[in-house]
Amino acid sequence: MESDEIVRDNSLFTAKTMRLYIALLLMMALFCSTVLRINLGMSMVCMVNSTAFVSETLEIKKQSFDVIDSVSDLKKYVCLKKSVISDTIDMGYHGTFLWSPSMQSTLFSANFYGGIITIIFSGYLADKFGAKSLLLMAIIDCSIISFLSPTIASISYTLFFISRMIMGLGEGFVIPTMSSMAARWFPSHERSTAAAIYTSGNQLAGILGLLISSKLCSINFLGGWPLIFYTFGLLGIIWSILWLIFASDEPQTNKWTSENEKKYLKEATHGQIRKIAGSAKFHIPSIPWKRLLFCGPLWANLLAQFSFNFGISFIQSFLPTYLKDILLLPLDQNGLFVMIPYIAQIIPKNIFAIISDNLKKSRILTPTMACKIFQCFGNFGTAIAFFGLAFYVDCTTKVLFALLLIFYGVSFSCGVSGFYTSILSIAPNYTGLVTSICMIFGMIGNATSPNIFSILNKNGTPEEWSRMYIAIAIINIIAGIVFLIFGSADVQEWASSAKTSRVEDMQQNAIKLRISTKRKRTVSGVTVDEITIT
Repeated sequence: MESDEIVRDNSLFTAKTMRLYIALLLMMALFCSTVLRINLGMSMVCMVNSTAFVSETLEIKKQSFDVIDSVSDLKKYVCLKKSVISDTIDMGYHGTFLWSPSMQSTLFSANFYGGIITIIFSGYLADKFGAKSLLLMAIIDCSIISFLSPTIASISYTLFFISRMIMGLGEGFVIPTMSSMAARWFPSHERSTAAAIYTSGNQLAGILGLLISSKLCSINFLGGWPLIFYTFGLLGIIWSILWLIFASDEPQTNKWTSENEKKYLKEATHGQIRKIAGSAKFHIPSIPWKRLLFCGPLWANLLAQFSFNFGISFIQSFLPTYLKDILLLPLDQNGLFVMIPYIAQIIPKNIFAIISDNLKKSRILTPTMACKIFQCFGNFGTAIAFFGLAFYVDCTTKVLFALLLIFYGVSFSCGVSGFYTSILSIAPNYTGLVTSICMIFGMIGNATSPNIFSILNKNGTPEEWSRMYIAIAIINIIAGIVFLIFGSADVQEWASSAKTSRVEDMQQNAIKLRISTKRKRTVSGVTVDEITIT
């Protein structure tokens, strides 16, 4: 009865459970990290002189009129005509920087070049030393760079690129530290829900961040676009203060957590994460590198992470440009359309996570079955959406474009209950490390997406955009098939903490067991040693 009372009093969605507030703080951390990166996409359309590099593209557009010789080409004719006109009138985009499309693509990749350096070891450091301080330093790094960005950009393109790389160094710590903390703060049956809550920071960044950015971009005070960097940099500093006050590496050391909740979490996590006696460090068993690197579920997660990041980084970086150049939307509508995939993600991802956890808790689905079902919806749904964008969207089908973005957002939201839950589940003792490895592939997806697009997008034509959409769709199909075959949410044998704990407990008991012979004694005519065991 007492155990039932503890469980009932410690539901995640109650005002007195500290781990709910930890999840919300993690959500705001991810919001800050994401918005400080993706606001460059909206800022770019206001920073760059959009007419400086238009002459060559304009000539290509005019030449394209010559190949329109049938009624079936009417839509293409309408879009080309509108595009040529939009290149010669003011649609609200003003900028002074003479950065070519390839230079812009390079800037979008800069964060990921920095992140791939620190993400290699950030998960291990979080597992070993705790996540609180590392996440704090990461957000402070991103916030300071954001404050300095307008000044640096006005000095030198190269310095601005370097500053974005330095911001990326901090970003490399964000997701691994969050995953490491989630393994300590949330039982396995709550991890999909918790992950859905704190990863909602991505969607909030896309909704609120880009909406605010588009509004700031259009005003005249301080040039408009610098306000984007100042505003969100300040928000990062405010979050840092709250994190410093309320967060801790684990529930047992958090002064805001009730004793009842501490007891519940200690029992619910089965002692999976332990500290070294007399030390602030966390115990990490020796890493079985060979078995880890040949683990099928890990590779399924790696490919899933790559596929999701490849697509979402493209949307985050280039959707404002697509809306401006291909759909020919003015600035005041651009920000509204950019929000669509994020709005479509934030509610479904939390609903799917709650459904997934309830299905697992009631034993209707095993953890692995739940992950595979949701991940397949995520990858295959994303592929359908991008095929639709490639073959059926132009400047005359804006409603269809919006519907496909909604479908993409809903599909993408399934990933939290799919591969991301798998990452948190397959190796509890190595969650930060596993996340780091997966995020390396995610960073590769983030970095290669703009670079591949810069190769495909020589002239900014709709056909070149379609090729990129097709590439994203194919990558997601491959990732979905691999996860369906190899994906898992079960603790892997090589990562089982139970065996490790039993062996280590025996070793510790052997050390504590002291046997000493006190004196000889005669019992019933027989001389024996009197032995004392302590």
